Amino acid sequence: MQKAVACIVLSIMLISLFLVGCSGEDKAEEVIVWEAASGWVPGDIMRDVFDIFIKVLEEKTEGQLKINVSGPETFPSPEQINLLRDGALDLIGTTPAFYLEDLPEGVVLAYTWGTREERRAAGLYDVVDKAHRERYNATFVTEAPAGTMHIFMKNPIEKLSDLRGKRLRSPAAYMPALEALGVTTMFMSDADTIDALQQGVIDGAISSVATYDSWNYYEVAPYTIYPSFAFVLSVIFANVDSLEALPEHLQEAFYEAVEEAEPLMEEYAVKEVKRFHDSAADKGIVDIHFEGAEAEEFYNIFFDRYLEVAVRPNSGDEMANHLAEIYAKLNAPPQGKFIGPYNPAN
Repeated sequence: MQKAVACIVLSIMLISLFLVGCSGEDKAEEVIVWEAASGWVPGDIMRDVFDIFIKVLEEKTEGQLKINVSGPETFPSPEQINLLRDGALDLIGTTPAFYLEDLPEGVVLAYTWGTREERRAAGLYDVVDKAHRERYNATFVTEAPAGTMHIFMKNPIEKLSDLRGKRLRSPAAYMPALEALGVTTMFMSDADTIDALQQGVIDGAISSVATYDSWNYYEVAPYTIYPSFAFVLSVIFANVDSLEALPEHLQEAFYEAVEEAEPLMEEYAVKEVKRFHDSAADKGIVDIHFEGAEAEEFYNIFFDRYLEVAVRPNSGDEMANHLAEIYAKLNAPPQGKFIGPYNPAN
């Protein structure tokens, strides 16, 4: 009898160990699904660099973290940061210019130069991360530069004062600077901008080189003003709770993916923007360069108006002064053509 009982007990123990083993195996193979969104459609550099990160992240997590990516056709670009805050999204590739009025601090990324190491040492990433954690429960993951911002004109101008009285299409972030230069500003879609340029309703537009190229702006506005005054970038943010809820090994893989993806994103952006610059002459694009004090005035007014019109009234003097200190450390006005804050294209 005792022998029979011992056999039964042993059998139960073996079954229990087997079930525990299976449970652990199932847990290890459990797939976590994240919902992500980009502010751009496929084919845009800003979306492409985000997709590069997603690909590396899924490979690095060996299928244990799956990312479903949507675009602005599903989640409007300006709303994605709020959906991230609310937990409806776990990861986004956006630009802080989309929500400038609600959190102006993020846009400082587009006005500062330097390598990633220099930007990190100056406290740039810390201030952006802190502001987004407090406002949107989001953490800064990385940035992916994708070209510079310019004024593109229908007709040539010779000097800065020639902008006075002109009518330009502009994102809201740059309107205060243009208006300080005597420009009348308005915003419209890219398709409407092309029509307005053709019909003579406006004289020019502010855009990134990537958008300028993909929409064939050069056919109606072939004159590019230098220096560039800011650059465009896809900034990746993650929901704090989503990231912290990942198992430790997936969190480690997440940050390893960031390090691995950064040079790949830069390499891709450099290739695409260089392709644009290399083809500019064939497309009839003409560069107009402001020089000396005129170039300095033009370049400086964009950050100055951003600081005084967007940051100081909304975030206070302490934040405005702090951003000015960071800007002073990283202010290196670009000479010639740049992909981003640390990638010269010329």
